[in-house]
Amino acid sequence: MLANRVAQGARTIAGRRAAMARPQLVKPVSAVAVMERPTTVSTAAEVHLVDEMLPLRTVALGPEASFFSRDEEGEAQGGWSAQFPEELAETLDERKQDQPGVWYLALSAAKGADAHKEEWFLAYEDGVKAWGSDVNPELDAILESDRAIERVFFGPKDAYIAQSTDGGLYWDNLPKDMDECLEELLEKHGGLEWAAMGPDGEWFLLAEDGEFWYDGLHPALDKALKEDKYGDLLRVRLGHDGFFLAQFEEATVWRANREFTDYMLA
Repeated sequence: MLANRVAQGARTIAGRRAAMARPQLVKPVSAVAVMERPTTVSTAAEVHLVDEMLPLRTVALGPEASFFSRDEEGEAQGGWSAQFPEELAETLDERKQDQPGVWYLALSAAKGADAHKEEWFLAYEDGVKAWGSDVNPELDAILESDRAIERVFFGPKDAYIAQSTDGGLYWDNLPKDMDECLEELLEKHGGLEWAAMGPDGEWFLLAEDGEFWYDGLHPALDKALKEDKYGDLLRVRLGHDGFFLAQFEEATVWRANREFTDYMLA
C-alpha cells in the first residue's frame, strides 16, 4: 500500500559538499583490519530499537546480509561484513586510517545471479569518490562527468537515483509509483533529502520539507513510521530479506541479523 506522512520540523542534516574528484587511491601497505569478518553471515533477523539517535556517519545494507557502517566516533574507514563486493573491499582496504574517512557508501539492491555484481558507490570526506565496474552504464557516464555527484541510491534491475552537490537529480528504472512520487516531491516539496530502494520493489522517499512517501516496506518499519513518536525522521536504509535501519531524532530502529546488531551495539 502506498503511504505518505509528514514529519513536522524535519530539516536537512547533511548539507552540501564540495565537488568530488575521481579516486586517487594509495598503494596498500597492509589490510585495514576494521572488524572481524566471518566468511558467512546469517540472514535470521530480529527487530531492535534504541531510544537515541545512534551517531552513524553512514550505513549501507546489501545482498546476502552484507553491510557497511561508520559512526562518528569509530574508525575513519568504517567496518564491513562478509559477502562484500571484492572491488569495494579492496578500495576500502587501500585507504589508510589516518586519511579522511568514508562520508557515504551505497550497496547494490540486486538479487539472485546479480547479487554479486560490483554495483556500489563510495565517497570520502576529502571529495574522493569511487564506484563499481557493474553500475548502470548511464550512471557510469554521469559519474564520469563533471556533475559532482555526492550520493547514489541503488535499486533493483539497474535502478538508481544520483544526487549532485547542487541538488540536481538523475534517475532511471525506478520502481512502480516511485517515479511519480519523486516528480511530485521535486515540484511541491523543495527537493530530495533522502531515498532508499530494496530488492523486491520496496522504496522510500524523504523530501527536504519533511514529507515522505513509501511502498512495500517491512511491517515493522511501516509501524515505526506511522507511530510518529520518535521525533523527526532523518534516514531510512533498506536491505535484503526485509532488513532495514531507520534513524529518527530520538531513536534508531532496525531489523537485521545478529552480526549487524552486535556491530551496532558494540
